[in-house]
Amino acid sequence: MKNTILLSLLLIIVLMGCGTPKEATIGVGNEGAIRIVCNPSDAEVFIDGASMGEANRYDGNPGYIKLSSGTHKIEIKKEGYAPYTRDVYSSKSLQTIEVTLRKLSR
Repeated sequence: MKNTILLSLLLIIVLMGCGTPKEATIGVGNEGAIRIVCNPSDAEVFIDGASMGEANRYDGNPGYIKLSSGTHKIEIKKEGYAPYTRDVYSSKSLQTIEVTLRKLSR
């Protein structure tokens, strides 16, 4: 009987450690985050004028960009394409920005 109770408690403890965090728990304090799904995926991402690298780093698999609470300017650029610009308000959540850059005609 003791062994059954101990085995049950051990199983419960192991299973409790197997959960995955929900998207809503990404932020710390008032911090939020954004995922960027972009076509073309190698376009460059700028947050408040600072280069963050290629968009494919932040598509949620696994990466995203953590942002302090407040409004931030998001720019996505690639040579030969029209740039994308948007102001985003960040708070305790994960937002997704889906963008298809328009190819410029020559």
